[in-house]
Amino acid sequence: MCAGFYIVDYLQRLVRKGFSPLAPFQKDCVLDVFCAVPLILQGRYVKCWLSVTYARALAVLWTFEDLEATGVSIPFITSDLRLRLVTTTFRLMALVFCFAGTMFIMEFLGNPRGFHDTFVEAEMGSISFHTMCYFVLVTISTIGYGDFSPATLMGRTFLLVVILGGVAFFSYETSELLSLRALEASGRGGFRPRRPGGGHVLVCGGAVAAGSATLADFLQELCHPFRGHGDDATPEVVVLASSEPTPALRRLLARRFARRHVVLLAGSPLSPKDLARARTAQADMALVLADLAAPDVAAEDEETVLAAAALHRLHPSLPLRVMLIRRDSKRLAVTAGLPRTACVAEQELGPRLMALAVRCAGSGSLLSNIV
Repeated sequence: MCAGFYIVDYLQRLVRKGFSPLAPFQKDCVLDVFCAVPLILQGRYVKCWLSVTYARALAVLWTFEDLEATGVSIPFITSDLRLRLVTTTFRLMALVFCFAGTMFIMEFLGNPRGFHDTFVEAEMGSISFHTMCYFVLVTISTIGYGDFSPATLMGRTFLLVVILGGVAFFSYETSELLSLRALEASGRGGFRPRRPGGGHVLVCGGAVAAGSATLADFLQELCHPFRGHGDDATPEVVVLASSEPTPALRRLLARRFARRHVVLLAGSPLSPKDLARARTAQADMALVLADLAAPDVAAEDEETVLAAAALHRLHPSLPLRVMLIRRDSKRLAVTAGLPRTACVAEQELGPRLMALAVRCAGSGSLLSNIV
C-alpha cells in the first residue's frame, strides 16, 4: 500500500510537470525517494530497522507553503502575523523532527571505526525518538536542563549544528514576527479574509482619512449583525487610509464592532499595490466617501472623484458607490468615466429623504416630518 501510494503520487507529479527532465529532481520528489524507498525495501529486501521517514516533516512544511502560495483562503489565517505564526510552527516542527531523528540514529549506531575521542564515556541513558525531540527542543531553546547529553563524538559534533541552527532559527523567526507585528500596527500589512469565499467591502476616501462621524455611522450600520443571520453574515470591511490615521479614526476602530469586522490598511486607492494588498479584486463592493466636514468642499469632491476613477479604471467590474458633497460634482464624476448611478451627492439626500419620509402612512408622521 505504501509503495503503491508513492508510485501513483510520483507519476502524478511527473504528469503535472509535463515529464520534464528536471521534474524528478524537485525537492518534494527527492524527499519521497529519500524517505520512501528505504521504507518500502525494509522487511523483505533489507534486514535493517534504519529509517529516515522522520524527514517527512519537511513535506508537511512544503505542502503548507505551496497551499499558501496558491492564494487559497484558510479560515483561521486572517492576517500576515497569524500566517507567520503558523508557518513558524511548521518550521519548528520540521526542525525538531529532523534534528531529533538524526541525533537518535547517530547515538544508536555509535562511533564508526577510526572515529574516536579520548574521554571517559558517560552513557546518555535510554533514548527514543521522543526523548530526542525533547532533548533537541530543550537545547535549541537555550534552556538546557542537562538531564541528557550525547555520548558519542558524532553526536556531539552534530550537536554543534543543532545549537547553531536553533539559535539562527529563533533569531530569524522572532525578527520576522516583530517586523510583521509592527507592519500590521502601522497598517502596512495585507488583508486576509476570515471566511473562505466570503467577500469584503472596501471603504476609502476623505471620510476615512479624517475618521469623521460619517464614517463612524456608516461602519456601525454596515457591521450591524443582520437579523436572523447572526454575526457570521456581517461583511468584513477594509478601510484604506491614504494618510496617517487620526486619533478619531483610531478610537473608532478600537470600538467593539470595528475590532471584529474592520481592518485598517495604510494606502491610497491610486496605488495598484495598495489595492492588491486590500484584495480589491475579490471584494464585493467598493465605496469612496467624501469628508462632509471638509473646509474646501470643491477640492474634497475632486479628490473623491479622482480616487473613485482610479479604482474604477483598475477594477471596472467591481460594484462602486461614490458619495460626494455638491450636486454639481456628479457631472464631474460622469466626465471622469464613473457610472451616474454609482454617484450620490449629500446635497441631494436631504430633500429625497424628506420626500420619502412624508410618504409614510399616518397624519402624525406627515406633520412631524414636515416640521
